Amino acid sequence: PTSYIPTAGSQVTRAADTITLATTAFPFSATAGILVVEARAALGAGTHVLIQIDDGTANERIRIVRNTSNEIHCIVTDGGVDQCDLNLGSVSNDTAFKVAFSWAANDFAACLNGGAVQTDTGGTLPTVTTLRLGSGNSAYWNGRLRRAKHLPRNRASDAELQALAA
Repeated sequence: PTSYIPTAGSQVTRAADTITLATTAFPFSATAGILVVEARAALGAGTHVLIQIDDGTANERIRIVRNTSNEIHCIVTDGGVDQCDLNLGSVSNDTAFKVAFSWAANDFAACLNGGAVQTDTGGTLPTVTTLRLGSGNSAYWNGRLRRAKHLPRNRASDAELQALAA
């Protein structure tokens, strides 16, 4: 189902149904955070953005994506340069999964379905202003987003990330 589009006797092009929220509208920390997301993978190939926090450009963003190889990646980009790109493994089409992603400067970690935690210990953080559910700058989720939670706190331990993603 999609949202209603009122028309007056002519066709209207449907824009994607996207949900955005300014980071000033919820407790957001510019120095550390945790995202926990439950979703069902889309059908078909392509790059799909599950969740993204950005400044309206591709140069400053924190995101969880599923790439054309069906791999879930947690990526942080600052100044147009990827600071971390954590490959959490593949998720088959139409399969439920859960991701926990934690970040702070020089300390990135993520976990898929309670499995092994992937880490990166080098990188800066972007300056962001907007949370986007199911969309990014040019890609959409095209699957089901069941639940998303943001925690504005320091990096979770590996054990906590595994528990959050289990």
